Amino acid sequence: MHTTAVNIEKKPRTISQLLQTPIGRSVTEIGTKEKERIAKLTEIAYFIAKQELPFSQFANIIELEKRHGVDLGETYMNKPGCSEFIRCISKVFTEDLINQMSSSNYISVLVDESTDVSTFEKFIMYVKFIDSDATATTKFLALRNVESGTADALKSLLLDVLKEFGIDFEKKTSCILL
Repeated sequence: MHTTAVNIEKKPRTISQLLQTPIGRSVTEIGTKEKERIAKLTEIAYFIAKQELPFSQFANIIELEKRHGVDLGETYMNKPGCSEFIRCISKVFTEDLINQMSSSNYISVLVDESTDVSTFEKFIMYVKFIDSDATATTKFLALRNVESGTADALKSLLLDVLKEFGIDFEKKTSCILL
């Protein structure tokens, strides 16, 4: 048996050969079920974010879905899990936005500063660009805390955010910051 195992190890199998074995089929099935489960949990987290609900509602919605017979497993069913799903969704949206902006020849940057309810100064940025359908598109880029409301500090913050998102300010815009 040992010789057979060594020979199997030496001779790599193709995916189709592995799928013909019981263990190969079960691993593939588990992988597919796990992907479906994670997709459902991601959709619930997206709903939470889109509706501006507290993350604490994540577990309640999951329990409701379980009562409806939806298999969601037993992991990621709490506020940190919801936060992690939303962080991943945000990362995908950000990467998509960066790809869209990089394919555009020019962008416009719209910025504003305001004070939130906790009296912290905030700096909000939007970008406007021509997308692949030749449509002018405006998208949210970033919200940052303002350390200082001076012109130099705001300019520095603007350039830092653009750099963070990989936007070549000189190449993609037609204005000059003084």
